[in-house]
Amino acid sequence: MAVAQPGPRSKRQKSPASSPPAAFADIPRDPAGHFRLHFYAAVFYLANYLYHSRTGDQHGLGQALEAFPFLGRYLGELKARLPEKIGWQASIAWWDAQLKAWEEGRELQLPLCRAFAERAERIALVLIGLVEEEPRFGAFFSALEDRPGARRPALATVESVMIAAGAPSGVCARLLERGAVTVVDPDAPRSEWELRVPQPLWRVVRGDAPGSEADGYRLIQREELPERGELAGLEPEMTNLPQLVREGKVRALVVRGSPGSDRLRAVGAAARLLGLNLLVLEYDAARAKESPPWLGVLAQLTGSLPVFQVDPLPGETLAIPPLKGYDGLVAVASGLFGGIAFDDGIGLGGLAGASAVTITLPRLGPHEREALWRRALGERASGDVNVISERLRLPAGYIRRAAGLAAAQAELAGRAQVTFADVRAAVRLLGREALETVAVRLETGGSWNDLVASPAVVARLMELQRR
Repeated sequence: MAVAQPGPRSKRQKSPASSPPAAFADIPRDPAGHFRLHFYAAVFYLANYLYHSRTGDQHGLGQALEAFPFLGRYLGELKARLPEKIGWQASIAWWDAQLKAWEEGRELQLPLCRAFAERAERIALVLIGLVEEEPRFGAFFSALEDRPGARRPALATVESVMIAAGAPSGVCARLLERGAVTVVDPDAPRSEWELRVPQPLWRVVRGDAPGSEADGYRLIQREELPERGELAGLEPEMTNLPQLVREGKVRALVVRGSPGSDRLRAVGAAARLLGLNLLVLEYDAARAKESPPWLGVLAQLTGSLPVFQVDPLPGETLAIPPLKGYDGLVAVASGLFGGIAFDDGIGLGGLAGASAVTITLPRLGPHEREALWRRALGERASGDVNVISERLRLPAGYIRRAAGLAAAQAELAGRAQVTFADVRAAVRLLGREALETVAVRLETGGSWNDLVASPAVVARLMELQRR
């Protein structure tokens, strides 16, 4: 079984009001522990629903325990923590109070609290995902709903379970609207809709990493992001941004820069300044409207600033898709050309009435380039760094990449320090990598006949040569 079961309490509670935090004091106060408590709460909600449903003179819970003994083991763990002589509805209120006390002061570190303000939504989400953690719940839901072959709970079942526990109606509709859950077969009648939790969200909810770049996104932890002081020329903007975001005056950040510049690192520095991780999202203009509906909830769960990487052509305007279930700052790392259009509709993910600010990364001067080269090369920096900084006007990102390639070139040649020739070879390799994606290399002989230019340009160049 994938879920670790809570150990027995060291001391039985006498009443719901006595020592609230002690009830779950043995559960680690981390995302995995928070998920475990919600898992057992979802099981308890399900048992409460079964207890109050009848088939003839027999409780539904009794029938379920006979058919699915594994439920009894879960309920045994739950009973060990509950106060003595407490009813079903009072038990639900008690569990909620204990869980709230356990969460106190840790809300910003718990994914479920970051993404869902209502307890009912958190428990409903975990209820829908029970089968992800305990496969035997698949057969249980199939028997409960009399749907042979079904493995996931139907919308009507989840709603009934939540309402039986005193939750307001419409919990599933809110989760669907935000993209937190999806329908297995949207073409089926609504009464037969099976719900599921997208795997990237489920991984985060249970305390694991969300996934890899193969899923269309990349999560960078706050500790790995650059400090604002590591980026030259952005001190005023970085200083003022947090206050503007807190006041709600800025809802979108666009960072523009030339190819190879630190535009993504600049967004990362802004995220770190705001106390957030960075969620880098792939952008495909042709499929922008088909992007996964749960990306916004993923940003909320992971406490991240979502950033789209785009590079529009001159005269082109790219539309940034809305992020359902997300209501924070949205960032875009873009090239210098083209336009960026944000969703201005009303509703979740909309930026109606909000403003976007643009930061254009300044061109690096020779002293800034020299500092970057020395930092990137470290002990391998030689006296050629001054010449390299003066003659090669590279942006920051290319400097870091070229430094690594040049260091390898120097090591191959048996040199302890990097020379200008090493850097020049590295830069040529970078340029060739970029050009090979759009053109085929042609061998040349170095004469004017190899130059591809208009007659007017060739004439001017030859005139300059004669001078």
